[in-house]
Amino acid sequence: MNPSPASSRSVVSRSVPGDRFQHLFKDGTRGGSLGPPRLFLGKTIAPLPAIVQNAPSVRAEAEHQRPVRAKEASRPVCTAVQPVLALLADRVGANPTQFMVERALAHLQLDWRYLSLEVPSEGLQAALAGMWVMGFQGGNLDGLHKQNAASLLHHLGTVAQRTGVVNCLVRRDEAFCGENTEGRAVLEVLRRHRDPAGLRVAVLGAGRAAKAAALELALAGAGEILVVARSPQAGQQTAELVAQVPAHSTYVPWEGTWQVPEDVEIVIDATSHARSSSTPWVAVDRLGPQCVLAGMDFQSPRPELLHQASQKGATVIDGLEVFVEQVAINFRLWTGMEAQRSVLREAAEEFLEL
Repeated sequence: MNPSPASSRSVVSRSVPGDRFQHLFKDGTRGGSLGPPRLFLGKTIAPLPAIVQNAPSVRAEAEHQRPVRAKEASRPVCTAVQPVLALLADRVGANPTQFMVERALAHLQLDWRYLSLEVPSEGLQAALAGMWVMGFQGGNLDGLHKQNAASLLHHLGTVAQRTGVVNCLVRRDEAFCGENTEGRAVLEVLRRHRDPAGLRVAVLGAGRAAKAAALELALAGAGEILVVARSPQAGQQTAELVAQVPAHSTYVPWEGTWQVPEDVEIVIDATSHARSSSTPWVAVDRLGPQCVLAGMDFQSPRPELLHQASQKGATVIDGLEVFVEQVAINFRLWTGMEAQRSVLREAAEEFLEL
């Protein structure tokens, strides 16, 4: 049985005063006067069509849509109100999400649409209100919007609430729920090779992705989580965040080349960018066939670290595989159906020209 679009994980709800948008935002305001959002189509940016900008509320019709079931995937699914998803980003850039999601929708013959919209930071609140009123089923957030959305949403998933970072929006009965699926994607891919429960795990980095991954590993029962970071303040904050789960976490200062301890069986590279292969920064000499090393940077799916670990016999997971899993998790939350990972990966590689 496919899981329902509603997440089984706990959701934090907050009472929010305000006017007609009180179920959406903390302060209940509608946002300032802004120009029309821009629609990303392929490599071009265009104003959102007037028919969409001026569309009447479709909330009532959307709420009466029955969920799509897996057994219906053998035929085209048409609805009175076409379900729509959207990526909101301050800069869309070379984000492959729309291309991937639309491929998955077409593969399952779902009559849904996914849009990529460039929205300035000051327009995020108004954009979220517009998505709700027009019946959007959810979507994604990128760039600065990931950090800014948490304070605007009434419902947050566990990891989103703890990190203050939202990358996925899911429509619920009363409002959008903000989820953080970045760390969950790493966990799901890891479980195909090793269950982290009871194991000693190292997370490299202390940024947004590192926090999400460390929290998911803690919630999955990892024995100890080493937060390896160059910034003492960020590293300590991440370790303390994990300890609140509660879980055993330790901040490890990262100075020069860090040697992976022999008893660490899972290493997560959650650093923000690929490093030069000519400069050693992590020594993986002690990794072996029992170890798993996963990257989280999908724009550098085969960095030198993964290559070195593979040479030592460790199982390696590239950043693109993790990103594909993240899109698949989001897809399940929106539709209740499973997107085929091979379809998503092929679409991502085609878009990124890998």
